[in-house]
Amino acid sequence: PEKETYHRNEKVTLTAAPDEGYAFDGFTGTAESTDPVMEITMDQNHEITATFSDDTFTLTLTTGEGGIVTVEPEKEAYFRNEKVTMTAVPDKGYAFEGFTGTAESTNLVMEIKMDQDHEIAAGFYFDAYTLTLTTGEGGDVTLEPEKETYHRNEVVTLTAEPDEDYAFEGFTGTAESTNLVLEITMDQHHEIAAGFYFDAYTLDLTIGDGGSVTIEPEKETYHRNEKVTLTAVPDEGYAFEGFTGTAESTNLVMEITMDQDHEIEAAFSIDTFTLTLTTGEGGSVTIEPEKETYHRNEVVTLTAVPDEGYAFEEFTGTAESTNLVLEITMDQDHEIEATFTNLEFIVTCEKVEGGGVILTPAESVYYYNDEITYQVE
Repeated sequence: PEKETYHRNEKVTLTAAPDEGYAFDGFTGTAESTDPVMEITMDQNHEITATFSDDTFTLTLTTGEGGIVTVEPEKEAYFRNEKVTMTAVPDKGYAFEGFTGTAESTNLVMEIKMDQDHEIAAGFYFDAYTLTLTTGEGGDVTLEPEKETYHRNEVVTLTAEPDEDYAFEGFTGTAESTNLVLEITMDQHHEIAAGFYFDAYTLDLTIGDGGSVTIEPEKETYHRNEKVTLTAVPDEGYAFEGFTGTAESTNLVMEITMDQDHEIEAAFSIDTFTLTLTTGEGGSVTIEPEKETYHRNEVVTLTAVPDEGYAFEEFTGTAESTNLVLEITMDQDHEIEATFTNLEFIVTCEKVEGGGVILTPAESVYYYNDEITYQVE
């Protein structure tokens, strides 16, 4: 009961009644309790204090770019244990990341109990990534799925499909691969180019008279950078001149890389040459070896043999020399003439007193085997 004075051991009940917005903290003094109702025994004079405190809490909400959050109810302060509902509303092209802070959730809607001051952040992320695909000449690319925009971390499969006579070069850009199939994760805007290249090159071979050429491998078309070996085979009596055109070589064997269309000509030349020898009066010439035709660069030795009373003068023509022996290389048809001259003699007669000598015939020079008549006067 509420009285001015109380009898010894009389029981008194104290009941705390907090105002709105306040909470009972407790009784302190000669008797103590945190319960709102406390019974005391009046066995002494009592001094008791009842303490109340503010019982409202605040909600601080931070909202990131890409959406808003509605709060129900939305107030400056909330009573203890009051229920508050927060609903995340992402903007177009964004998705909700989650609530973080004194209360956390990845759900769009979160209910909290106001038993403390709350500080909560709502996060949003961009969720409409684009895929820009550029396809070069020579093929196509399929997308699965094919959409205008993609959610974050959505997986997209690109499949390259080369046209006939083309091959796939590779994907380049924000994701790269040389495989026909590329799987990408849409965690950003992607710009990707698909390249194709021509892969059916031709080899046009022209073969001149005098031989043949083998091709390994021999096909109608070749892949890019495929290796091809050309082997020249001269016919008998011919020599290989060389390969000319988009690739050149003087070797019998040539390897080419098919990085373009090739046009190549194989040329052969006659590999036998003739030696025509004209021998003038007064000697002969031996030929070693003596044949109707000679192979290219075959060496032939000509030896001049003057007759008695003659001397060798020279070889003239496609090869020249004043030596008795001439060595020639058969790198062409040769026409050579061997010239000889008669041996010359001078007859000198000494005139003595009382007579003379008459020579018949009277010549300044006489040749070998000439007949001379002496007449003494």
